[in-house]
Amino acid sequence: MNALNQTSRMNLNIYDLAQRPKDVSFKQAVTERIGNLDGYRVLASNVLVATYIKPARTAGGIIIPDSGTDEDRWQGKVGLVLKLGHTAFKYDGMAAYEGPIPEVGEFVMFHTSDSRELGINGTSCRFVDSSLIRMIVPDPDGVY
Repeated sequence: MNALNQTSRMNLNIYDLAQRPKDVSFKQAVTERIGNLDGYRVLASNVLVATYIKPARTAGGIIIPDSGTDEDRWQGKVGLVLKLGHTAFKYDGMAAYEGPIPEVGEFVMFHTSDSRELGINGTSCRFVDSSLIRMIVPDPDGVY
């Protein structure tokens, strides 16, 4: 276990996700780690996302230090949609929502300061209000 992770109050291990094999996608790694979320019910307009953690090795073979991986947790702007609240992306009493609605399994972009971190089965996740989701992202490595 990494020394940085040992001091975390939530005991989240983002470094395992960064060290995933090349043939394992972030979606696969998170799904295996978190498991079944059927018992979890996200409320109101919240969107539950898993914080995207880049691979520890770039396509060119450069190794990203743990401090770079740690930045994904605290400053990352992309998350994998895990669950939507029952009023997410719906009429809020003031204005109707128009536009695409992200689906579970898609990546979305948001401002980290607009979210709140929580841990689920050792995985860094965040709650983001649906009104603060800025876009659906086809490639999470393209946003920084």
